[in-house]
Amino acid sequence: MSESVLIALVSALSGFIVAFLAEPVKTYFQNRAKLMNLRIALYKELAINYIVLDKLAPDDASQFKWGGNNPSYALRTECYKHALESEYSTFYQMKDANLINLMMGIGIIQIIEGFNYLRNLSDEQRSSAFPQFIEMYLNNSTNFKNMFASAFYHQRLDRKIITDFINKPTYESLMKRGKEYLASHASEESTN
Repeated sequence: MSESVLIALVSALSGFIVAFLAEPVKTYFQNRAKLMNLRIALYKELAINYIVLDKLAPDDASQFKWGGNNPSYALRTECYKHALESEYSTFYQMKDANLINLMMGIGIIQIIEGFNYLRNLSDEQRSSAFPQFIEMYLNNSTNFKNMFASAFYHQRLDRKIITDFINKPTYESLMKRGKEYLASHASEESTN
């Protein structure tokens, strides 16, 4: 065999081996980047929902008026729904996927669905269903805010990602609420 044929064979074989080994490495890094981008998007959505419910939405029934301060238009679920519909396997690779499911499902989606349900009722039906809705809204809003703040405080959510896109007063509010919520839960458990 001539030397040039041998060099060509060695080159082709080494190229094949490098390509064979490089493809899984490339796929690994692409999946990690996709997972991180999905996580950032979901965290932003959670933080926006927290800010909406904490700053813009009413905190008690006396402040609530139908058609007035309706926070459901500002609450976001697009990234969460996209993750469940199109990025299902990537979403469940996240260590905090179940926590995000819980917060979005118990809090945000139920609030939005409640507003949509009321919106489709007649005025008479709405006025009789409104007190129940307000109670559901206040419970879900409080639960979401407490879960998000305590998960943030307790570092069950990645603080670094969230602090990149919230301001200092919101950060301080989250830390305070999370600490108070966990302290109140700890005192309740010790008395039981």
